[in-house]
Amino acid sequence: SNWNVTAAARIARALEPFQPMWLEDMLQPGNPAQYRQLAEATALPLIAGERMAGRLQFQQLLDARALKYVMFDVCWCGGVSEARKIATLAAAQQLPVAPHTAGGPLLFYASTHLTTALSNVWIQESCQRFYEHDWPLMLVDPLLPKDGSIAAPGLPGFGMQIRPEIWSHPAARLRSTDC
Repeated sequence: SNWNVTAAARIARALEPFQPMWLEDMLQPGNPAQYRQLAEATALPLIAGERMAGRLQFQQLLDARALKYVMFDVCWCGGVSEARKIATLAAAQQLPVAPHTAGGPLLFYASTHLTTALSNVWIQESCQRFYEHDWPLMLVDPLLPKDGSIAAPGLPGFGMQIRPEIWSHPAARLRSTDC
């Protein structure tokens, strides 16, 4: 969000009667002191991190003790290994993680594999339209949550099987690099 602390606090207080699950990324990333101010201004739980990169940026935010949940995006934060380190930092403060997966199928599949290996996952974000409407056009048997749960696929790699016809789609741009 592009809100300042004053605006974010005002919005948070207005939302308090509705008891949302959390307030997500209310402020620009990278300013832990502002997140601390916001945490002190509202009773609602804060979550942040979907646009943050690297565990050091997360550590600064965790040190501010402003969050109730930690959200990372595997593609933005530095990959699966870095996301695991961020989850470990959160676990050290007994904070649950909620991976951001509102992106392409690679993000969702990578996050699903990672969350099966973490002990402090609270929830994994998903976008119903993606896995019910978009991904079936791109993938063979895409992952589908069932009864609020999802399991990592057993295929090699992240387990995605791309439909062969996707490579001949007019919007597809194929590039190769000579090493």
